[in-house]
Amino acid sequence: MTSSVRCIGYIINLSVQDFLFCASQTALDDSLEWSDATQDQRMEAMRKWLRISPLGNPHNMAQHTQKTHTRIKRFRHLTGGILLKRDNASCWNACNNLLESLLRHEVRHAIEIYIDENPAWEAD
Repeated sequence: MTSSVRCIGYIINLSVQDFLFCASQTALDDSLEWSDATQDQRMEAMRKWLRISPLGNPHNMAQHTQKTHTRIKRFRHLTGGILLKRDNASCWNACNNLLESLLRHEVRHAIEIYIDENPAWEAD
């Protein structure tokens, strides 16, 4: 019974991710072939979706601020020690954790400063 619950949770997670990350008919068509794709093809599809999806900017911000030790140190300084929660494909509430961390007052203010200091952060 427990494995069935976990399995249905995983299926729901994948379905919601397809919905959230799907920003075009092509992306939707591609997601229907997701189960037949190799791991590299899945990663490439995620990269494309993250550029155009509603969750792309928060995901990219979390990745950018934690890419190097210097960025981590700077972001922690701006937020008073808080880092953005990183999302992933296997944790069902990872996107929620990321969005909740972004909505904290000290983080929102820090992001404004961080973007002003790093105008090309999206290109990284």
